[in-house]
Amino acid sequence: MTVEADHDENTCDREAALDIPAMLNAIANLSADAKLQFDACFFRDFNIGIECWDSWSYNHAIPHDVLRAISDAGCSLSFTLYPMRRPDGTPRTSQDGE
Repeated sequence: MTVEADHDENTCDREAALDIPAMLNAIANLSADAKLQFDACFFRDFNIGIECWDSWSYNHAIPHDVLRAISDAGCSLSFTLYPMRRPDGTPRTSQDGE
């Protein structure tokens, strides 16, 4: 299952430090049956995607209380970087992957 925050990609409203706790709150409030299904998942990961293009530096801080909550939920945290080049080295022409 993939769950994403419902924010416009071109705004600064996207903030993992707010979105992840909201998702963890939803997980904590699952029905008993849904919680059993969640607990049975072997891969529970909060993956933050970053459109990095050709920038040399990004700083994206996750507060310690959010990291602890992720860990307490039995989940992991990872990052996916979306560079300006495709895997074969050719440049992408737009931020939507084309």
